Amino acid sequence: MIPGTPVHLAHLDLSEVSFLSNLTSTFDLAEHGVDALWLRVVPGGRTWILETPEGRVTRHVLSAHPDDASPDPTLQRWLPIPERIMRVATTGASDPTDEASLTLVDGTTAVLTCPDTSGAVDLVAGAVPPVHHTWSEIAEVTLPTFRLAGLMWSAYAVPHAARGRVPRRPPPMWLRLDDTGVTLHVDWNDAQSGRSTYRSDAEFEGEAITVPIRPTLMNDFLHQVAFSSTEAMPAAPCTVHVGDVEIDDDTASRRRAVAIRHGDATLTIWVTDPLIERWGSDVERAISLADVELIGNEDTEWLLRSFGVDVRVTLHHGHPDHIRTSAVVCTGLIESVEVLHEINQLNSVSTGPRFVLADGTVHAVADLPCSDHVKIGPALAETIDQLVTATRRYAPLLGVLTAH
Repeated sequence: MIPGTPVHLAHLDLSEVSFLSNLTSTFDLAEHGVDALWLRVVPGGRTWILETPEGRVTRHVLSAHPDDASPDPTLQRWLPIPERIMRVATTGASDPTDEASLTLVDGTTAVLTCPDTSGAVDLVAGAVPPVHHTWSEIAEVTLPTFRLAGLMWSAYAVPHAARGRVPRRPPPMWLRLDDTGVTLHVDWNDAQSGRSTYRSDAEFEGEAITVPIRPTLMNDFLHQVAFSSTEAMPAAPCTVHVGDVEIDDDTASRRRAVAIRHGDATLTIWVTDPLIERWGSDVERAISLADVELIGNEDTEWLLRSFGVDVRVTLHHGHPDHIRTSAVVCTGLIESVEVLHEINQLNSVSTGPRFVLADGTVHAVADLPCSDHVKIGPALAETIDQLVTATRRYAPLLGVLTAH
């Protein structure tokens, strides 16, 4: 065993360990930055935070074990526990009422000791402790946990007709809270399977609101709390909240989030525009492939510059979603038969972007459907290059018309 004197952290029941182990698999922890499983022991209990860029799970656990009553004061801080160590308890468990003991050796190594197995793993190096979140409520509903879990399970299911045609990132799921209850909606038209909506009665407070959600995290969390009832986490109602979170760090940023609270556990998920969720990384990859300079980025819009040409890239909802690239070719034109004729001529010979006249300005525009994540990066990079080339080629021609 690793030399050094073990310092007691906590006695864990195996249902607690199983809950954490299963959720770490869902969140796919990278274990760098804030992306880690955190433990903070306090007299008579502990708090777990499972933190990722997508959100966090928080669980407050009360403990009646005598060893947990007065933890070492030097350990009452956030400790980055390696999630891998939790697996040893589930592999060696023969009785769900068994307990595991978590200790710290030499201040650097977590040791989990079970009745039949044990594991020792170094703490996550370089992890950044989680910061405090201040919640500002917009709306909430309360309903039985099993009902919400069943609702999510139904909405999360891929239609039979869509199997094999669902893109790598499935269509977004929308959550609505209002005085009729809670509603989940998914539009499967991209996979030729239409739309689906699921609703349940619920006690409602606040303002009606609709937000996109990450169904995988919610589905797995609800499965854990709905089908793993224990004395510490009974089969009780849950509440679904939508609100704004003020993050207590150097940026003091504010983000919208969805939270599900059940007993001593809370799942908080950051609300992200589904267009960014599905296609944002592909656009950024295309920008890195194209010969362009990134000038600015805000939500679903990127402003680029290449050879003196400013190109605007925007993501748009649709069937399918699409990426629009545009650039200003010429300004100061007065609409006339001659001008419209020249633009029609350009469109008739152009194999790339089309040219549009609006309020005296000619724009070069190209739309790219979002369907294949593998091909979209190179295709968008090529589209940007075509747009820049066409703008530089035809700007002098159309500029002559401004003198007439």
